[in-house]
Amino acid sequence: MVSGTKNIYSRSFLLGQLLVHASMLEKRNGEPEDELSPWSRVAESAFRSEMEKVSLSVSLVPLSVTTLPENMVSIYKALSQKYESLCSLLFALGFGLAVIPIRDSNVLPQHIGTLRVYAASCKISDEVDAIVEASSDEERNKLLVELTRKIDNWSSQRVFISYIHENKETVQRLYEALTSHGIAVWLDRSDIQPGRRWKDSVRRAIQRGSFFIACFSKEYNERNNTYMNEELTLAIEELRQRPADRSWFIPVKLSECEIPDRNIGAGEVLRDTQWVELYEDWGKGIQRILSVIQPESPEG
Repeated sequence: MVSGTKNIYSRSFLLGQLLVHASMLEKRNGEPEDELSPWSRVAESAFRSEMEKVSLSVSLVPLSVTTLPENMVSIYKALSQKYESLCSLLFALGFGLAVIPIRDSNVLPQHIGTLRVYAASCKISDEVDAIVEASSDEERNKLLVELTRKIDNWSSQRVFISYIHENKETVQRLYEALTSHGIAVWLDRSDIQPGRRWKDSVRRAIQRGSFFIACFSKEYNERNNTYMNEELTLAIEELRQRPADRSWFIPVKLSECEIPDRNIGAGEVLRDTQWVELYEDWGKGIQRILSVIQPESPEG
């Protein structure tokens, strides 16, 4: 089990694993509580504790192998409603990896195929493949612990990137540069689950983000209508509530263009905020962004 402070992403991933372990107890058949093994007690205690830490109020049926699917769906829905979709996805992935040893061999290939789809969405395909292909439970558990620790480092800083579709390739390059430094990035509106209100989901992601990067370009200047303007409106609302002496809104120029002259309060407009010109010198521009997001990071 991973010790230390965990973020909501690693907690969600760990919660999926713990649900499986806690449901595999040797009781649930009428055995008295005092006959449970020490491991059984630890597994259920850890699961209950993790449920409290993610602040979920869920009505669960008694834990057992037969109730695993029902409890899994209940927790998944609760995570989806309270947090962003990445949390529920990681919960499902942790659950799916932990349940591999008890899946029927006839359904295992389809199960693993689903896990690999989840892993691709979370950008951890190599790590999940290693766990799936582990030759023993001991090796699998060790790899699960390592992956949980890796996920725990994702959101020390979390960044929302706002952009228009025409700049997707350049923004993908920016995304890869930031994630390579351990920064979690909310990038694509496809992260929003079907049926969720788009504006509410984006507002929540912006409010919870450590930083907001707005990618401006000549293509943006040429557009009259774009979802990016909606995101900018939400970001400006958030910016007005944050301390003026702390960087949060980072304008980035992907090409030579104008920063919009939008009011941000206190007699200032967006173009009064210092921007980064990525198109002039990509490497230097990335370092300037990192110097704000991770001020302890070395230059060069």
